[in-house]
Amino acid sequence: MVFGDDHNDQMYHRRLVALVLLALLFVALLPGFAHATTPAIEKAKKEAQELLALLDQMNQELGAATEEYNYANQQLKDTQAAVKKTGRELKQAQTDLAFAQGALDVRLVGMYKAGKTDLLSVLLDATSFTELISRLDQFERLGRRDATLIDQVKAYRDQESERKAQLESQMEQQKVYAEQAEAARHKILDQVAKQNKALAGKEAQIAKLKKEEAARQAKLAAEARARKAFLASRP
Repeated sequence: MVFGDDHNDQMYHRRLVALVLLALLFVALLPGFAHATTPAIEKAKKEAQELLALLDQMNQELGAATEEYNYANQQLKDTQAAVKKTGRELKQAQTDLAFAQGALDVRLVGMYKAGKTDLLSVLLDATSFTELISRLDQFERLGRRDATLIDQVKAYRDQESERKAQLESQMEQQKVYAEQAEAARHKILDQVAKQNKALAGKEAQIAKLKKEEAARQAKLAAEARARKAFLASRP
């Protein structure tokens, strides 16, 4: 799984924040707005401020989701590497088991030639290699070296089987975790996209308010000039 371009994401969100701030500046600094308290202007200012707060919260959530995803993805890669390592170790264990099996075959042939039919019959009744080893453990007539080898191979095989199962389980968990983080990331990005769409509407609304306020100021200026001319014309 490949993560998106973090730099582009950051630039994308900074642009959204800048757009909201620009909208707020248009509302707050436009000539006459400081004294204008029309419901439309107040509503636009309030909505822009709320949108900025929401966007900041979403950016924080996106940052957290990004860190979570990156962590899960790295853990997944580490686990995959560990599984490969375990696979190599398991192959070595299988080689050791094959060696042990060969040694036991030689031992059984020797027992047969030596006429140890009682022990041989017990061993030949074994239905699996594991059962064969278990039965061999019950006989003290085996050499210490052979018994030690069998014990080592048994322990190593059990250890590797357990470790492989553990790593496979962990790998599945990490996959789920990474998928959840990726889903959360896309969900937040979708929310930001929706807010970006809403901002486009606010930008148009602010431009309209700016035009309306400019017309209002022009009208006030014209009325002021008319009053001044009227007063100047009076005797």
